[in-house]
Amino acid sequence: MLRLLLIDDSPSDRLLAVRALQREFQDLWVEQAGEAADFYRAIAEGNFDLVITDYRLGWSDGITVFKEIKSRCPDCPVIMFTNSGNEEIAVEAMKTGLDDYILKSNQHLSRLPMAVRSVLQLSQERSDRKWAEAALQQSKAQIEVLENLHRLKDDFLSTVSHELRTPVTNMKMAIQMLKVASEEERKLRYLEILQIECDREIALINDLLDLQKLETSPHSATVSESVNLQAWLPTLIEPFQSRTQKQKQQLEISIAPDLPSIIVQRDRLARVLVELLNNACKYTPTQGRIQFHAEYLPASETIEFKVCNQAEIPIQELPHIFKKFYRVPNADPWKQGGTGLGLALAEKLVEQLQGKIHVTSQAGWTTFTFYCPIKSIDF
Repeated sequence: MLRLLLIDDSPSDRLLAVRALQREFQDLWVEQAGEAADFYRAIAEGNFDLVITDYRLGWSDGITVFKEIKSRCPDCPVIMFTNSGNEEIAVEAMKTGLDDYILKSNQHLSRLPMAVRSVLQLSQERSDRKWAEAALQQSKAQIEVLENLHRLKDDFLSTVSHELRTPVTNMKMAIQMLKVASEEERKLRYLEILQIECDREIALINDLLDLQKLETSPHSATVSESVNLQAWLPTLIEPFQSRTQKQKQQLEISIAPDLPSIIVQRDRLARVLVELLNNACKYTPTQGRIQFHAEYLPASETIEFKVCNQAEIPIQELPHIFKKFYRVPNADPWKQGGTGLGLALAEKLVEQLQGKIHVTSQAGWTTFTFYCPIKSIDF
Protein backbone atom coordinates (compact mmCIF):
# COMPACT_ATOMS: atom_id res chain seq x y z
CA MET A 1 0.00 0.00 0.00
CA LEU A 2 1.18 3.49 -0.89
CA ARG A 3 0.70 5.86 2.07
CA LEU A 4 0.63 9.49 1.03
CA LEU A 5 0.33 12.77 2.94
CA LEU A 6 -1.37 15.54 0.92
CA ILE A 7 -0.92 19.09 2.29
CA ASP A 8 -3.15 21.74 0.69
CA ASP A 9 -5.56 24.25 2.24
CA SER A 10 -7.87 24.05 -0.81
CA PRO A 11 -10.37 21.17 -0.49
CA SER A 12 -11.15 21.25 -4.24
CA ASP A 13 -7.45 21.04 -5.17
CA ARG A 14 -6.96 18.16 -2.76
CA LEU A 15 -9.92 16.36 -4.37
CA LEU A 16 -8.48 16.79 -7.88
CA ALA A 17 -5.10 15.51 -6.77
CA VAL A 18 -6.58 12.47 -4.99
CA ARG A 19 -8.69 11.55 -8.03
CA ALA A 20 -5.68 11.81 -10.36
CA LEU A 21 -3.63 9.59 -8.07
CA GLN A 22 -6.39 7.01 -7.54
CA ARG A 23 -6.60 6.44 -11.30
CA GLU A 24 -2.92 5.32 -11.28
CA PHE A 25 -2.58 3.70 -7.84
CA GLN A 26 -5.23 1.21 -6.83
CA ASP A 27 -3.73 0.44 -3.41
CA LEU A 28 -3.58 4.02 -2.17
CA TRP A 29 -4.13 5.55 1.27
CA VAL A 30 -4.17 9.36 1.45
CA GLU A 31 -4.12 11.46 4.61
CA GLN A 32 -5.16 15.03 3.92
CA ALA A 33 -3.85 18.05 5.87
CA GLY A 34 -5.72 21.28 5.20
CA GLU A 35 -4.82 23.02 8.45
CA ALA A 36 -1.72 23.37 10.62
CA ALA A 37 -3.12 21.02 13.30
CA ASP A 38 -3.71 18.28 10.70
CA PHE A 39 -0.17 18.72 9.36
CA TYR A 40 1.61 18.55 12.73
CA ARG A 41 -0.46 15.58 13.86
CA ALA A 42 0.38 13.74 10.61
CA ILE A 43 4.14 14.31 10.76
CA ALA A 44 4.18 13.40 14.44
CA GLU A 45 2.73 10.02 13.51
CA GLY A 46 4.97 9.75 10.44
CA ASN A 47 2.80 7.07 8.87
CA PHE A 48 3.43 7.93 5.19
CA ASP A 49 5.76 7.04 2.30
CA LEU A 50 5.60 10.32 0.36
CA VAL A 51 4.41 13.92 0.82
CA ILE A 52 2.77 16.22 -1.70
CA THR A 53 2.49 19.85 -0.56
CA ASP A 54 1.23 23.14 -1.95
CA TYR A 55 3.56 26.13 -1.75
CA ARG A 56 1.28 28.89 -0.47
CA LEU A 57 -0.71 27.76 2.55
CA GLY A 58 -2.92 29.81 4.82
CA TRP A 59 -0.73 28.98 7.85
CA SER A 60 2.72 28.50 6.28
CA ASP A 61 4.59 28.02 3.01
CA GLY A 62 5.86 24.97 1.14
CA ILE A 63 9.57 25.53 1.90
CA THR A 64 8.92 25.74 5.66
CA VAL A 65 6.70 22.67 5.48
CA PHE A 66 9.35 20.82 3.47
CA LYS A 67 12.07 21.61 6.03
CA GLU A 68 9.82 20.52 8.89
CA ILE A 69 9.12 17.21 7.16
CA LYS A 70 12.82 16.59 6.47
CA SER A 71 13.72 17.37 10.09
CA ARG A 72 11.29 14.66 11.23
CA CYS A 73 11.56 12.18 8.31
CA PRO A 74 14.82 12.88 6.43
CA ASP A 75 14.39 10.00 3.98
CA CYS A 76 10.80 10.78 3.02
CA PRO A 77 10.44 12.09 -0.57
CA VAL A 78 8.53 15.38 -1.05
CA ILE A 79 6.82 16.79 -4.17
CA MET A 80 5.65 20.40 -4.37
CA PHE A 81 2.43 20.80 -6.39
CA THR A 82 1.46 24.47 -6.66
CA ASN A 83 0.25 27.28 -8.89
CA SER A 84 1.49 30.09 -6.63
CA GLY A 85 5.25 29.48 -6.84
CA ASN A 86 7.72 30.65 -9.43
CA GLU A 87 10.98 29.52 -10.99
CA GLU A 88 13.09 31.03 -8.18
CA ILE A 89 11.06 29.17 -5.56
CA ALA A 90 11.37 25.96 -7.56
CA VAL A 91 15.16 26.34 -7.80
CA GLU A 92 15.44 27.10 -4.05
CA ALA A 93 13.29 24.11 -3.20
CA MET A 94 15.23 21.73 -5.43
CA LYS A 95 18.53 22.97 -3.92
CA THR A 96 17.30 22.12 -0.44
CA GLY A 97 16.48 18.57 -1.51
CA LEU A 98 12.93 18.72 -2.89
CA ASP A 99 12.33 15.65 -5.05
CA ASP A 100 10.09 17.28 -7.68
CA TYR A 101 8.18 20.48 -8.45
CA ILE A 102 4.97 20.44 -10.52
CA LEU A 103 2.74 23.35 -11.49
CA LYS A 104 -0.82 22.98 -10.36
CA SER A 105 -2.93 23.16 -13.58
CA ASN A 106 -5.19 20.93 -15.64
CA GLN A 107 -2.34 20.59 -18.13
CA HIS A 108 0.11 19.37 -15.49
CA LEU A 109 -2.30 17.42 -13.27
CA SER A 110 -1.70 14.27 -15.29
CA ARG A 111 2.01 14.56 -14.49
CA LEU A 112 1.38 14.17 -10.74
CA PRO A 113 1.00 10.33 -10.71
CA MET A 114 4.02 10.00 -13.01
CA ALA A 115 6.06 12.23 -10.69
CA VAL A 116 4.97 10.17 -7.67
CA ARG A 117 6.01 6.93 -9.35
CA SER A 118 9.35 8.39 -10.48
CA VAL A 119 10.12 9.92 -7.06
CA LEU A 120 9.27 6.66 -5.26
CA GLN A 121 11.57 4.75 -7.58
CA LEU A 122 14.42 7.21 -7.00
CA SER A 123 13.78 7.09 -3.26
CA GLN A 124 13.96 3.29 -3.31
CA GLU A 125 17.21 3.46 -5.27
CA ARG A 126 18.66 5.90 -2.72
CA SER A 127 17.54 3.61 0.08
CA ASP A 128 19.10 0.59 -1.63
CA ARG A 129 22.37 2.48 -2.15
CA LYS A 130 22.40 3.61 1.46
CA TRP A 131 21.75 0.05 2.64
CA ALA A 132 24.47 -1.28 0.34
CA GLU A 133 26.95 1.34 1.58
CA ALA A 134 26.09 0.57 5.20
CA ALA A 135 26.46 -3.16 4.52
CA LEU A 136 29.80 -2.50 2.83
CA GLN A 137 31.04 -0.44 5.77
CA GLN A 138 29.86 -3.12 8.17
CA SER A 139 31.65 -5.76 6.12
CA LYS A 140 34.83 -3.68 6.11
CA ALA A 141 34.56 -3.23 9.89
CA GLN A 142 34.04 -6.97 10.36
CA ILE A 143 37.01 -7.74 8.10
CA GLU A 144 39.14 -5.31 10.11
CA VAL A 145 38.04 -6.97 13.37
CA LEU A 146 38.81 -10.42 11.97
CA GLU A 147 42.20 -9.28 10.68
CA ASN A 148 42.96 -7.78 14.08
CA LEU A 149 41.89 -11.00 15.80
CA HIS A 150 44.07 -12.95 13.38
CA ARG A 151 47.04 -10.74 14.22
CA LEU A 152 46.37 -11.10 17.94
CA LYS A 153 46.11 -14.87 17.55
CA ASP A 154 49.42 -14.99 15.66
CA ASP A 155 51.10 -12.77 18.26
CA PHE A 156 49.67 -14.89 21.07
CA LEU A 157 50.78 -18.17 19.50
CA SER A 158 54.20 -16.74 18.75
CA THR A 159 54.62 -15.55 22.34
CA VAL A 160 53.29 -18.77 23.85
CA SER A 161 55.55 -20.84 21.60
CA HIS A 162 58.56 -18.81 22.66
CA GLU A 163 57.68 -18.94 26.36
CA LEU A 164 57.07 -22.69 26.27
CA ARG A 165 60.15 -23.43 24.18
CA THR A 166 62.64 -21.47 26.29
CA PRO A 167 62.42 -23.58 29.50
CA VAL A 168 62.39 -26.79 27.46
CA THR A 169 65.53 -25.68 25.61
CA ASN A 170 67.26 -24.88 28.89
CA MET A 171 66.20 -28.23 30.39
CA LYS A 172 67.49 -30.08 27.34
CA MET A 173 70.82 -28.30 27.59
CA ALA A 174 71.07 -29.05 31.33
CA ILE A 175 70.39 -32.75 30.68
CA GLN A 176 73.13 -32.85 28.04
CA MET A 177 75.60 -31.20 30.42
CA LEU A 178 74.64 -33.64 33.19
CA LYS A 179 75.64 -36.53 30.95
CA VAL A 180 79.18 -35.25 30.57
CA ALA A 181 79.70 -33.53 33.92
CA SER A 182 82.17 -35.29 36.21
CA GLU A 183 82.28 -32.92 39.16
CA GLU A 184 79.55 -33.27 41.75
CA GLU A 185 79.21 -29.51 42.12
CA ARG A 186 78.51 -29.09 38.42
CA LYS A 187 75.92 -31.89 38.51
CA LEU A 188 74.13 -30.18 41.38
CA ARG A 189 74.15 -26.90 39.43
CA TYR A 190 72.64 -28.53 36.35
CA LEU A 191 70.02 -30.26 38.50
CA GLU A 192 69.14 -26.88 40.00
CA ILE A 193 68.72 -25.45 36.50
CA LEU A 194 66.47 -28.39 35.62
CA GLN A 195 64.32 -27.76 38.70
CA ILE A 196 64.04 -24.02 38.03
CA GLU A 197 63.13 -24.45 34.37
CA CYS A 198 60.70 -27.28 35.13
CA ASP A 199 58.95 -25.09 37.72
CA ARG A 200 58.89 -22.25 35.19
CA GLU A 201 57.26 -24.48 32.56
CA ILE A 202 54.67 -25.77 35.03
CA ALA A 203 53.87 -22.22 36.18
CA LEU A 204 53.39 -21.07 32.59
CA ILE A 205 51.09 -23.98 31.74
CA ASN A 206 49.07 -23.51 34.93
CA ASP A 207 48.72 -19.77 34.31
CA LEU A 208 47.61 -20.39 30.73
CA LEU A 209 45.02 -22.93 31.87
CA ASP A 210 43.77 -20.63 34.64
CA LEU A 211 43.48 -17.67 32.27
CA GLN A 212 41.74 -19.78 29.62
CA LYS A 213 39.28 -21.03 32.23
CA LEU A 214 38.50 -17.49 33.40
CA GLU A 215 37.93 -16.28 29.83
CA THR A 216 35.82 -19.21 28.62
CA SER A 217 33.98 -20.01 31.86
CA PRO A 218 34.00 -16.75 33.85
CA HIS A 219 31.12 -17.87 36.05
CA SER A 220 32.38 -21.33 36.87
CA ALA A 221 31.18 -22.71 40.17
CA THR A 222 32.93 -21.09 43.12
CA VAL A 223 31.51 -20.51 46.56
CA SER A 224 31.71 -17.32 48.57
CA GLU A 225 32.45 -17.59 52.25
CA SER A 226 32.87 -15.30 55.21
CA VAL A 227 36.50 -14.24 55.60
CA ASN A 228 37.82 -12.57 58.75
CA LEU A 229 40.36 -10.25 57.17
CA GLN A 230 42.02 -9.32 60.46
CA ALA A 231 42.99 -12.95 61.04
CA TRP A 232 43.42 -14.07 57.42
CA LEU A 233 45.56 -11.33 55.88
CA PRO A 234 48.61 -11.82 58.16
CA THR A 235 48.77 -15.52 57.25
CA LEU A 236 48.57 -14.61 53.55
CA ILE A 237 51.35 -12.04 53.85
CA GLU A 238 53.68 -14.12 56.07
CA PRO A 239 55.57 -15.89 53.21
CA PHE A 240 56.40 -12.50 51.71
CA GLN A 241 57.97 -11.34 54.97
CA SER A 242 60.52 -14.14 54.65
CA ARG A 243 61.04 -13.41 50.97
CA THR A 244 61.61 -9.68 51.48
CA GLN A 245 64.03 -10.34 54.34
CA LYS A 246 66.02 -12.68 52.10
CA GLN A 247 66.10 -10.05 49.35
CA LYS A 248 66.92 -7.29 51.88
CA GLN A 249 63.73 -5.40 51.07
CA GLN A 250 61.53 -3.60 53.59
CA LEU A 251 57.94 -4.85 53.82
CA GLU A 252 55.61 -2.44 55.64
CA ILE A 253 52.14 -3.72 56.54
CA SER A 254 49.19 -1.52 57.46
CA ILE A 255 45.90 -3.31 58.18
CA ALA A 256 43.17 -1.05 59.55
CA PRO A 257 41.72 -2.28 62.88
CA ASP A 258 38.13 -1.79 61.74
CA LEU A 259 38.24 -4.19 58.78
CA PRO A 260 34.95 -6.12 58.66
CA SER A 261 34.57 -9.76 57.70
CA ILE A 262 33.63 -10.02 54.04
CA ILE A 263 31.67 -12.49 51.94
CA VAL A 264 34.01 -13.39 49.11
CA GLN A 265 35.49 -16.18 47.01
CA ARG A 266 38.55 -16.68 49.20
CA ASP A 267 40.77 -18.40 46.61
CA ARG A 268 40.22 -15.65 44.04
CA LEU A 269 40.88 -12.87 46.53
CA ALA A 270 44.04 -14.66 47.70
CA ARG A 271 45.29 -15.09 44.13
CA VAL A 272 44.87 -11.36 43.38
CA LEU A 273 46.73 -10.23 46.52
CA VAL A 274 49.49 -12.83 46.04
CA GLU A 275 50.02 -11.72 42.43
CA LEU A 276 50.28 -8.07 43.49
CA LEU A 277 52.70 -8.83 46.33
CA ASN A 278 54.73 -11.17 44.14
CA ASN A 279 54.93 -8.45 41.49
CA ALA A 280 56.14 -5.92 44.09
CA CYS A 281 58.82 -8.27 45.43
CA LYS A 282 59.97 -9.10 41.93
CA TYR A 283 60.49 -5.52 40.77
CA THR A 284 61.77 -3.87 43.97
CA PRO A 285 65.57 -3.59 44.28
CA THR A 286 67.64 -4.35 47.37
CA GLN A 287 66.89 -1.92 50.22
CA GLY A 288 63.70 -0.92 48.43
CA ARG A 289 60.40 -0.57 50.30
CA ILE A 290 57.17 -2.48 49.74
CA GLN A 291 53.93 -1.39 51.40
CA PHE A 292 50.70 -3.30 51.89
CA HIS A 293 47.61 -1.38 53.03
CA ALA A 294 44.09 -2.65 53.76
CA GLU A 295 41.35 -0.19 54.66
CA TYR A 296 37.54 -0.27 54.88
CA LEU A 297 35.67 2.38 52.85
CA PRO A 298 32.14 2.55 54.32
CA ALA A 299 30.82 4.98 51.67
CA SER A 300 31.33 2.43 48.89
CA GLU A 301 31.17 -0.68 51.11
CA THR A 302 34.50 -1.87 49.75
CA ILE A 303 37.88 -2.89 51.09
CA GLU A 304 40.69 -0.87 49.55
CA PHE A 305 43.87 -2.91 49.13
CA LYS A 306 47.01 -1.07 48.11
CA VAL A 307 50.32 -2.66 47.18
CA CYS A 308 53.05 -0.06 46.67
CA ASN A 309 56.67 -0.68 45.82
CA GLN A 310 59.70 1.54 45.38
CA ALA A 311 60.12 1.19 41.63
CA GLU A 312 58.69 3.34 38.86
CA ILE A 313 57.10 2.10 35.63
CA PRO A 314 57.55 4.41 32.61
CA ILE A 315 54.29 6.17 31.85
CA GLN A 316 54.20 4.81 28.28
CA GLU A 317 54.24 1.25 29.65
CA LEU A 318 51.27 1.65 32.05
CA PRO A 319 48.52 1.02 29.43
CA HIS A 320 50.05 -2.42 28.77
CA ILE A 321 50.54 -3.53 32.36
CA PHE A 322 47.56 -5.95 32.42
CA LYS A 323 48.19 -7.45 28.97
CA LYS A 324 49.04 -11.13 28.59
CA PHE A 325 52.77 -11.90 28.56
CA TYR A 326 53.63 -8.26 29.16
CA ARG A 327 56.74 -7.56 31.21
CA VAL A 328 58.21 -4.12 31.89
CA PRO A 329 61.46 -3.95 29.89
CA ASN A 330 64.69 -4.08 31.93
CA ALA A 331 62.81 -3.85 35.24
CA ASP A 332 63.56 -7.22 36.89
CA PRO A 333 66.54 -6.62 39.22
CA TRP A 334 66.35 -10.19 40.55
CA LYS A 335 66.31 -11.79 37.07
CA GLN A 336 63.48 -14.07 38.17
CA GLY A 337 61.72 -14.03 34.81
CA GLY A 338 58.09 -15.06 34.84
CA THR A 339 55.20 -15.86 32.56
CA GLY A 340 53.95 -12.31 32.10
CA LEU A 341 50.46 -13.61 32.90
CA GLY A 342 50.21 -12.74 36.60
CA LEU A 343 48.65 -9.29 36.27
CA ALA A 344 46.40 -10.42 33.40
CA LEU A 345 45.11 -13.17 35.71
CA ALA A 346 44.72 -10.68 38.57
CA GLU A 347 42.62 -8.35 36.42
CA LYS A 348 40.31 -11.20 35.35
CA LEU A 349 39.91 -12.34 38.96
CA VAL A 350 39.10 -8.79 40.08
CA GLU A 351 36.31 -8.73 37.48
CA GLN A 352 34.93 -11.99 38.92
CA LEU A 353 34.94 -10.42 42.38
CA GLN A 354 32.97 -7.43 41.01
CA GLY A 355 35.87 -5.22 42.04
CA LYS A 356 38.09 -2.65 40.35
CA ILE A 357 41.85 -2.39 39.98
CA HIS A 358 44.14 0.29 38.61
CA VAL A 359 47.81 1.19 38.67
CA THR A 360 49.70 4.47 39.04
CA SER A 361 53.43 5.09 38.91
CA GLN A 362 55.22 8.32 39.78
CA ALA A 363 57.93 9.82 41.97
CA GLY A 364 59.77 6.52 42.18
CA TRP A 365 56.77 4.48 43.39
CA THR A 366 54.28 2.14 41.73
CA THR A 367 50.88 1.60 43.37
CA PHE A 368 48.27 -1.03 42.56
CA THR A 369 44.88 -0.21 44.10
CA PHE A 370 42.26 -2.93 44.32
CA TYR A 371 38.71 -2.20 45.50
CA CYS A 372 36.92 -5.36 46.66
CA PRO A 373 33.21 -5.25 47.62
CA ILE A 374 32.54 -6.59 51.11
CA LYS A 375 29.99 -8.95 49.62
CA SER A 376 30.54 -10.62 46.24
CA ILE A 377 27.87 -12.45 44.23
CA ASP A 378 27.92 -16.16 43.56
CA PHE A 379 26.99 -17.30 40.05
